[in-house]
Amino acid sequence: MNENVIHNINDKYYKELKCKYMKDWSREWFMYIERNPLNVIWNFEFITANNNVTIELLLENPKYNWCLNTFCYNENVSVDIMQKYKEHIKWNYSFLSLNRNITLEFVIKNIHNNWNFNMLSKSRNISINEILNNPQYNWNYNNVILRPDLTLEIINNFPNINWNYNLLSANPNIKWEDIIEPNNNIIMDFISISNNKNITPQIVENNPFYPWDFLILSKNKNFDIDYVINFPNRNWDVFLLCSNDSLLWDKIIEKNTKNNITNIIHKNIEFYMKLNKNFNWDVLEYGIKNNLINKNNVKICPRSFEKERIEYFLYRENQVKYINKIKDELMELFIRPDNINHSIKLGILPDYSVWGKHNN
Repeated sequence: MNENVIHNINDKYYKELKCKYMKDWSREWFMYIERNPLNVIWNFEFITANNNVTIELLLENPKYNWCLNTFCYNENVSVDIMQKYKEHIKWNYSFLSLNRNITLEFVIKNIHNNWNFNMLSKSRNISINEILNNPQYNWNYNNVILRPDLTLEIINNFPNINWNYNLLSANPNIKWEDIIEPNNNIIMDFISISNNKNITPQIVENNPFYPWDFLILSKNKNFDIDYVINFPNRNWDVFLLCSNDSLLWDKIIEKNTKNNITNIIHKNIEFYMKLNKNFNWDVLEYGIKNNLINKNNVKICPRSFEKERIEYFLYRENQVKYINKIKDELMELFIRPDNINHSIKLGILPDYSVWGKHNN
């Protein structure tokens, strides 16, 4: 049999299997919510955005307060679904503009709707060439110029566009050598340049007379804890440092805690959350610290809980909103059908079979 035919059969089988699995899994996940309606104040704005929610699940359960706006950028919402269900669902096309599956072809076919071209200008599913070859639409070229698929060659090929050369220096595709090359016409805006991910400590040290913005460089992953401690008097943003993945906590702990920078960072990670009666935060903390909860025995979401704890301080002025956010995200993780029993066994969740007895 022809290899292409075999590939197509396998591809089709995979898609069908994935579709069936998604539907079965999402129903099982949703059944848990239905069995326990009173134990948790479910936030359907977040639930609707969850990629386990399918169009079938949403339509089969109209009694719930689904948030159609967040469903618009759910990854399960394909262009085919947008088209197929446009008579059943009142799509918010401004929110659909955030959908990763959106195509320019679909936008053009439905151009009379209220598309958000600011967001479409960032879409990875719409190529830079599609944008530049369709200037009749209201693209936001400040967003276009920050796209990683934009190159200096493309800019030179489209001189009629009013490019923002201040922002260009922040583009991740632009190197330091490009910035300092006079023929590129890049404006030496050091707020933008400091935002460029390609800036390294070596570049900064070799060019000390430039007005580097260390508040912005605090989030740059090229700057590790050794560099930060060696230059404690620079205008670092401690909260951005705390969320910088390059600053490994075991390395921070090894450093001299008399240093002002490490002292502040230590205070920001000495934190326990005990906010929800249905979560045992001590057990959760203990499980993570002692490697009882990891991607091998519980399918941890991309954001680690350690990072969530650090992010808490970034939201300290609006704690209620943040607490609801973190509860929703952790609920999503620990009540997944394949995680519930493990969560109960660890003591993170009480036995949900008992909850109903308390509610009667």
